[in-house]
Amino acid sequence: MIRSSFYLLSLSLLCQASQVLATPPGNLHGFAQQSALYSDDNDFIGNSDDNIATDIRDFGLNYHQRFSDSFSFAGQIVSHEAGEQTSNNIELDYGFIEYSPLQKDNIRASARLGRVIQSYGLFNDVRDVAHLRPTVFVPYSIYYDRLRKSVFAEDGASFKLELIEPASVWTSEIGIAKPRSDKNEIRAFLPSQLLSGSGDGKNAYFFRIANESALDYRVALSGIYLSWDYQGDFVIPTGPSSSIAIPVDGSMAASSFGVSLEKTFGSFNLISEIFRPQVEYLDIVPDINPNTLQINGTQKIRSQQLAGYLHMNYACSITITCFTQYEYFKIISKDEDLTNATTRDIAAGIRIFLPYNLQFKIEVHEVNGSAWLGLDRDDAVQKWHYYASQINWTF
Repeated sequence: MIRSSFYLLSLSLLCQASQVLATPPGNLHGFAQQSALYSDDNDFIGNSDDNIATDIRDFGLNYHQRFSDSFSFAGQIVSHEAGEQTSNNIELDYGFIEYSPLQKDNIRASARLGRVIQSYGLFNDVRDVAHLRPTVFVPYSIYYDRLRKSVFAEDGASFKLELIEPASVWTSEIGIAKPRSDKNEIRAFLPSQLLSGSGDGKNAYFFRIANESALDYRVALSGIYLSWDYQGDFVIPTGPSSSIAIPVDGSMAASSFGVSLEKTFGSFNLISEIFRPQVEYLDIVPDINPNTLQINGTQKIRSQQLAGYLHMNYACSITITCFTQYEYFKIISKDEDLTNATTRDIAAGIRIFLPYNLQFKIEVHEVNGSAWLGLDRDDAVQKWHYYASQINWTF
């Protein structure tokens, strides 16, 4: 099904090549952004510990073409870089054919086929907006998105139903796909830094039920599930320049379920999301006797998490928006050899709108904890700060 969907996608693009070249400018949009980040004591993005990291940049072009009342195409290419876990290669971020057989005043239905967007929370529908991040770390102004390829746009199909009422719109969406497997991004899921290898996507499922009233509120219930086969090595240091590599052949799965709410009160905008992620590992981490290095099978590890934030925007003026946010993230490992970790983050920042669709952003974070940095980062400092700035342009 996946291969056929991409054949269909490629054929549609070739057939419409002449139309693409003559497309009105309103069908083509893009963005570019450059960030700088400095952190004390811990490396947060790339080599940021007591150093200004500048390898945080994005460039993208997205295009929408309607072929008829029922068929349309939407796609986006990006060059995305956010520290060591990503590269700046130009890649297809998403691209799908949409079929809309039902379009009435009070009800609409559509199906997408190709590289579809996984609807998750409030901020993953539009992936070209520089101040949105489609993880629980939204809606900070600086855009990192270290799991862009592996989690939030997958190869498969999705189905959407909209019920339009006088005061609000109800939306329900479900999807099935095959997860992508970026080698560097998969490392973010691994329970130990001693692991190296790559994953092969198996299954991805997602859903979202949302209700929205324009300029008033948005509320959503959403969930995702992804699974990969994993092959690699568990490398145990045995001396200053020696190690033992134990082959591993297992699987892992990640899931998350939660609620999201956005409410507007005049110049104030409040946003909160609470999610319960979980990651499971099977036959990935060997059960090793630390004294004899004897392998006694493999461990089944389950890492449960709790993630949430409360965010407030305030329109300080026509061109300046201020924000503050409190975020809570906790990893609860069921394995006694892995460290439980909690991170609390208090942040403040401003966004300044400039001429020619430019924006400048700056934010300051006071962090207590190291859960973002991995389960076995024993060298992490618990109380630290990071500072980020960004200039971005959209057209």
